[in-house]
Amino acid sequence: MIFYLTEGRHAYTMRGYLDSFAPDLAERICLLAYQDDNKPLPGTYIFADVERLHGRQTRRALRFWSVLHREGCRLLNHPQLSMRRYRLLKTLHRQGINEFNVFRPWERIFNRFAYPVFLRGENDHRGTRSDLIRTPQMLRRARFRRPFSLITEFCDTRGEDGLYRKYSAMRVGGRILPRHVFFSKHWMIKHADLCDERLLAEELHYLAENPHANEVMAIFELAGIDYGRIDYSLCRGRIQVWEINTNPSVLTAESLLLPQRRPVAEAFAGPFREALLALEASPGDSERIIG
Repeated sequence: MIFYLTEGRHAYTMRGYLDSFAPDLAERICLLAYQDDNKPLPGTYIFADVERLHGRQTRRALRFWSVLHREGCRLLNHPQLSMRRYRLLKTLHRQGINEFNVFRPWERIFNRFAYPVFLRGENDHRGTRSDLIRTPQMLRRARFRRPFSLITEFCDTRGEDGLYRKYSAMRVGGRILPRHVFFSKHWMIKHADLCDERLLAEELHYLAENPHANEVMAIFELAGIDYGRIDYSLCRGRIQVWEINTNPSVLTAESLLLPQRRPVAEAFAGPFREALLALEASPGDSERIIG
């Protein structure tokens, strides 16, 4: 049995997959909310949505993790030690992996930024909260969503063809599964803005070859995240990480609506199912043995 924990209203990410792609797994994957009074049962537990936990929610999740650990359950994503966006991006910049840096609003007093910058939330997945901010004067006039705004240095990842690419891959336990490549003429990419035969062929090649699997796994390991989706681009051939989402949308009915996107969904669906079932079948040891 797999238990999938989310902040209450965000269970749609896994529910959409079960409803549209794997209804036969509905009795083997149980959706739980951190807010509920959950009882420890044997199985594998995925602590999703850890970036949305704070304060009392984190402490509650930690207590449940400790109980499950003592029961010998397999546990993925420690609710406190798994890196959240700010710490992850700071660490990746410090280690020379990401060329760009991020700052909390109060840090602008002590730091000089590499302009342009933009604002985004620290714990949501809505994308940018501003256009590019090109001067300190513009930044002083910006509206921050306190205390959950991040000032992010812009990293231009355009390819030689002038297009931006956002690569996404999922970690499910010990496996890295390439998910998709989104193409756009705009630097902020939330959807597959462009799709033609050439781009689809490039995307399917990415899914087939999984070219960055080793580097991506190393970043997941650094972040202490066992389940989630990493979004990244390439700059001069080097991975630039935007975030790791521990409760990503997997596959929904909308994945099949556009005929040109259907091959991508179908190419991912099989490996994802296999990876989930491998979690269920694995011995009852935590991914991270932390009491």
